[in-house]
Amino acid sequence: MKKLFLLSLISVIGLTGNAFESYREAYNAALSAQQKKDYDGAVTNFNEAAVLAKNSNDKSQALTNAGRLLMTRRKFEEAIQKYQEILAIEGVAAKSQAAAYVGIGSCRYYQKKYAEGIESFENILKIENVPESQVKSACTWIVKSVVLGGKSSSELYEKGINACDKALEIKLLDEKSKQFFTAKKEEFGGTKK
Repeated sequence: MKKLFLLSLISVIGLTGNAFESYREAYNAALSAQQKKDYDGAVTNFNEAAVLAKNSNDKSQALTNAGRLLMTRRKFEEAIQKYQEILAIEGVAAKSQAAAYVGIGSCRYYQKKYAEGIESFENILKIENVPESQVKSACTWIVKSVVLGGKSSSELYEKGINACDKALEIKLLDEKSKQFFTAKKEEFGGTKK
């Protein structure tokens, strides 16, 4: 009798959940739901894909997508949770770590918590082997945050100057970006490089 009850319970649980058999199946279902503008369903399926992922890259990709959807729907704290889950994955790639910090920093920026956002973007600058495009992005976010949140803060201006210096170190920085970071550095009180 106990055996029959357990088998019934297992079958009911299996029928009521999103019993995807693989990461790919759950991930594709999430993409499909997203295309149909079923964003709650997409987030649920990306979360399921993350659970089913067999490697850190797949898991971080699913969580990144869930975080982005939550952020675009202004569910910032839920999005931050997803990005923090990425940072907790053992062996996650530098690019994925940087994307998670961009996500957290962006959420804080949109919440007008500029100093917290800057902290997150600064973490990107500490990661080894991050693509220069992500370094440039982090520096740009820092500068934007300083402009909006650092009207009277010399500490934030210093962070802005440091971000400009870091951006100006990028080897393949285009001329327009060089001019932008140089001008912002001067605006923040730094000397011309």
